[in-house]
Amino acid sequence: MPGNYLKMIALLAAVIGFIFLSVSLSGCQTDQYENHDNHDHSQHSDTASHEIEEEHEGHDPAGEQHDCSEHGDHDADNEKQRLEDAGHEEDEHEGQDHDAENEVVLSEEAMELARIETIIVDSKNLSVSIEVPGTIVPHPFKEALVGSLVEGRINKIYADIGDFVKAGSPLCVIESPEIGEAEAGYIIALAELEFLEGSVQRYQTLISEGIGSKAELLEKKAQLTSASATVNAAKTSLYAMGFSESDLAEIEKQKQAEGQLTLRSPITGTVTAMEARLGMRVTPEDNLLHIIDSEHIRVRIDLSEKDASGIKTGMKVVVCHQNGKHCSHESTIERISSQVNPETRTVPAFITYKNPDGCFVTYGFITATINKSEVSAIAVPAESILKDEHGDEVVYVMEKKGVFTAREVRTGETNRGWIRILEGLNPGEVVVSQGAFAIRSESQKGEYSQNCAH
Repeated sequence: MPGNYLKMIALLAAVIGFIFLSVSLSGCQTDQYENHDNHDHSQHSDTASHEIEEEHEGHDPAGEQHDCSEHGDHDADNEKQRLEDAGHEEDEHEGQDHDAENEVVLSEEAMELARIETIIVDSKNLSVSIEVPGTIVPHPFKEALVGSLVEGRINKIYADIGDFVKAGSPLCVIESPEIGEAEAGYIIALAELEFLEGSVQRYQTLISEGIGSKAELLEKKAQLTSASATVNAAKTSLYAMGFSESDLAEIEKQKQAEGQLTLRSPITGTVTAMEARLGMRVTPEDNLLHIIDSEHIRVRIDLSEKDASGIKTGMKVVVCHQNGKHCSHESTIERISSQVNPETRTVPAFITYKNPDGCFVTYGFITATINKSEVSAIAVPAESILKDEHGDEVVYVMEKKGVFTAREVRTGETNRGWIRILEGLNPGEVVVSQGAFAIRSESQKGEYSQNCAH
């Protein structure tokens, strides 16, 4: 009886232990199912059976806990790898989008409509030149200020601003008592000279007939010489006042002093300024008219001290007007000053040339391009260069038909519509030579649409 009782207690203890072990194994399997959703259920069953057998041989709770933590670390590594792969894919997409943003794709029809033209980048012979501002000024030998050398009043005006006048053309008339006195003195001197010339001739006739006195003849000749000197002095005074040869001939003919002086143009040119007014009282200090020969002009350019050291007379220069007429003229440097302007720290240089068509206007601003030497360098048309939003210079390179990419470049000198490229382009590349602005406009449209999408 006692032995049977002990056997029953032992059997009951074994059953209770087996139940407790089963519950523990069931909890561990549940955790494994949560961490390994993709594992096959049959594998879990085999593992559970294997663990049950191990429990019968000797259950190790610590070892079981270590096995579960290893599964958790394996899942964390898988999740980290998955995130890294997703990040790489996202970076690849971002790189593709960035390249797409720099590209502008145009159809053949759009290129034709925008008049897109391209050139193949190549080396050209360019002149190393500098550009300096300048001003068109009158030539000092082709400019005249007209005024009266005596006091008087204006009673006639013949010319106005903008009139083209030839040398000797009448401009205005000045009347003055001083002029009348000078005319009268000339008329009297002429009369005295004429009388003495006749007297000398008569005395010479008398002497030849043996009647006259040689002493009286010598006296008359002395008087004639004095009268001639008086006429020349009177004539010089009239010349100094502004009388011309034709004016003096008219006085000799009329033998009448009108007290009027006609001011005439000393050069052929255009009246550019006029202060003369009818009835205006004038003095020798007044400039009444300004006349400039616009067919013979001079350009003044101001060179920095650094540039002036390499500039010599005879160098070729292209002058372009800034008045919107796009006038240009080739010439050479005629004169360079030998001193620096103390105020501007520049050296004046002068270019002289003819201006028969009147394209260049006096005192207008110009840009002078001085060619210093020639080099072989990569160059593109000036129309190819644009400035981006940062102020950097860019060109559009055609990667393939209809696909354009903006490329930043560094430029150098400009020569006859071509700009030297120092960095950014290689020979053989295809660059947009006309229509670059249209491509940039198309690129900006794409940026606006992306902003709106966001």
